[in-house]
Amino acid sequence: MDLHLPHSGLVDFPAQEGHSTEAINEINVEGNEIALIPESIVYFSGLTSLIVKSNLLTQLPACIGNLPNLMSLDISYNIITQLPDELAQCKRLKKLNAAANKLSHLSGTLCSSLPLEQLDVSGNALAALPEEFGALTTLVEFRANSNRWMNKRQQLDSPNLDVFLHGTAVVTLGLNLAFAASKLFRRASAVSQVSRCLS
Repeated sequence: MDLHLPHSGLVDFPAQEGHSTEAINEINVEGNEIALIPESIVYFSGLTSLIVKSNLLTQLPACIGNLPNLMSLDISYNIITQLPDELAQCKRLKKLNAAANKLSHLSGTLCSSLPLEQLDVSGNALAALPEEFGALTTLVEFRANSNRWMNKRQQLDSPNLDVFLHGTAVVTLGLNLAFAASKLFRRASAVSQVSRCLS
């Protein structure tokens, strides 16, 4: 069962209580004017996908970590300044889209705890990646263009990841892509071109 209320003029999150909420797998409230996710979100214990893109959120509640089945979270195009460490308790989270927010750093706790396969932090105010980023060995797709990177190349202590920073763009490469990607980098004029080739 899904709860889809995109572009519905909502100012409050559609919080509900009762057994019916446990059967809801996805909530989509994209394009509303919601400024707060209430603690009652925990009643949606069966939630696997939460889409709150393009709202007025400034933060995520700590109780977001009490959604044990959450696999996909889209909080892009809000004004969130940081991600709570409690999000690390979502041990099934594989896709996190936090693009176009106001993030100035990534939590090392999140990087070392989540089994992320897709991560988008483009359009924020990030200057560097935490050393724990190397623990994201399951990562397949990483987007981080339009940030404030201080270094053009950042080597992390990880046997699986090599992160290249070129201007304002970032690409992560697994070992199986390193050889092919090195050739692409020599020919490409921008990292964005490499991103398209690897996507």
